[in-house]
Amino acid sequence: MSVGEVLWRISQTALAKAERLRYGRTRRTVDTPLYRGVGDMKFDAAPLGLVSDCPADTDTSSDIHIPGGYDCSVYATDWHAGFQTPARWPLQWSYSLDYKQRDDIGDARTNWELNRHTQFVLMAKAYRLTASGVFLNQLQSRLDSWTESNPFLWGISWTSPMEVAIRAINWLYAAGFLSGTGARTDADTAQAKALAARLTSGAANMVHYLTRHYSRGSSANNHLLVEMAAIWLGGACLGREDWCRLAGKVLSRELPRQFAPDGVNLEMSLHYHAFAMEAYLLVMHSARAMGRTVPQEWIGMMERAAQFVAHSRVTQGLMCEFGDSDDGRILNLSSRRADYYTYILQFCSLALDRRYDDFASPDTTVTWLYPAADIERVSVLDGYRAYASRTFEQGGYTFLRSGSIFAAFDHAPLGFGSIAAHGHADALSFQLFIDGRQVLADSGTYIYHIDLPARNLLRTTAMHNTVVIDGCEQSEMLGAFLWGRRAATELRSYTPQSVEASTTGLSGVTHTRRLTVCPGGVDVADSFSRPCRWMASFIVAPGLEVKPVGDGIDLGGVALLTFGAGTAEIEDIRLSPAYGVEAAARCVRVSGRGDSASFGIRKISKT
Repeated sequence: MSVGEVLWRISQTALAKAERLRYGRTRRTVDTPLYRGVGDMKFDAAPLGLVSDCPADTDTSSDIHIPGGYDCSVYATDWHAGFQTPARWPLQWSYSLDYKQRDDIGDARTNWELNRHTQFVLMAKAYRLTASGVFLNQLQSRLDSWTESNPFLWGISWTSPMEVAIRAINWLYAAGFLSGTGARTDADTAQAKALAARLTSGAANMVHYLTRHYSRGSSANNHLLVEMAAIWLGGACLGREDWCRLAGKVLSRELPRQFAPDGVNLEMSLHYHAFAMEAYLLVMHSARAMGRTVPQEWIGMMERAAQFVAHSRVTQGLMCEFGDSDDGRILNLSSRRADYYTYILQFCSLALDRRYDDFASPDTTVTWLYPAADIERVSVLDGYRAYASRTFEQGGYTFLRSGSIFAAFDHAPLGFGSIAAHGHADALSFQLFIDGRQVLADSGTYIYHIDLPARNLLRTTAMHNTVVIDGCEQSEMLGAFLWGRRAATELRSYTPQSVEASTTGLSGVTHTRRLTVCPGGVDVADSFSRPCRWMASFIVAPGLEVKPVGDGIDLGGVALLTFGAGTAEIEDIRLSPAYGVEAAARCVRVSGRGDSASFGIRKISKT
């Protein structure tokens, strides 16, 4: 930890003590200005960039997706729910509330989704669509319930500045929808105006809090970007130019720090890559709604970042994801669990005036941010060609395509910054798709703040499609979001048919892997800098049966795995296809000794 970060943490401790004396359990987030000058702010919805009307949207549901598949109607006002257990989070001072690895209560990330208040935006949107006071009453009831149950800086909903940021953004957009025009009764108009005032008052308090508590040092990853997006939107809508200047300065500083020059986000996770992009895109959209110029370096980086997302798409609705994912997003104006990557690619298309998606089904959020005429114009532009092979040398990923074969190869660093929070020990791992179906999979995330052994297992070398050498991990895992010594990885060569890279992990042996793709499958050639015990893992996608056959291993009747040396075992494992979800799968482990190994995976022809 740097000297600067130590000093900042000391100052935060002192500030927390002062806040503890000031903000007792009776201080509410709405209705009362909690900081000097907050009560004088005037709300302007224009910087949100909402279109006046979206005739295509008829969705008036306020159901939201809660990771793990929980029914949001059951937890509608259970703001302190533990979810994974019947226990509830205590109404405790947020700075002293221990929310990590609380198996006795539940996963804080699951609870945070409820307290981000996407449902508030959906209720306000439903009022805009229908002019029905029913939705105003519903929103007022939920807002009253939350305000009463969650005093300022008390409880689980205040434990993370990023969660405060996402909630503030949703409150601003909810107020934006309530500020729309249309045929309303006088009573409804007055109620909508009063609700918008309460939401903007609360958002002002939250954003002011963020200007004092935004992430720094080792925690300044995607959290910082989202916090800055909230500070920008709050400043833009509430007339605080100093907030906009702060956010713009930090976001410009962080752009080359958190993204590689080729556009890959350095968290080494497709989901957090998109999450970081969304923060920038929302600010870009707001700036343009205000008639301001977007920095050219932002535009160029978002172009390259969009290309990475486009190449990660196997087929519509199927992505190749490495690393952590918590299924989160900043803004979602649909009650459905909309395809996040389609949203990001369409948002980029409109923001950059270059098509990265076919727009066969325009995303609901996008249709509220851009007029139908803009969407129609961009949807017929020549599209970015993402169906060819491509390497992102600096970011550390290569995508190979040949006929019906799609292979993705990871030669990236472990993760971002000094702690590499979302890293996995997956150097030189690959995923394989045949005819648009996943054959070899990534282990996934499972969960963040409970069941630590299960979470950590999914991040180990043996739970990825790579090689364990002499029984050693590639990198040193020190905690749930903390890594120590880490593997050094290097791209050695690339052609549209093959990629070769090397990594040196804790074993001290350099592992070099060449992946070659052809129309019928892939070949894998491994070599080691000295003879060693090696174990290569092949994690088969859930739902595919695995069985030995005469000359190899049948992978679900889709592909045949063969190997030149070693012995194979088939192991039952559990992986995570989505946050909070586990699934049964099979893993083929091929073990041997020596300085090389080779494997072939061929598509099984259907007769």
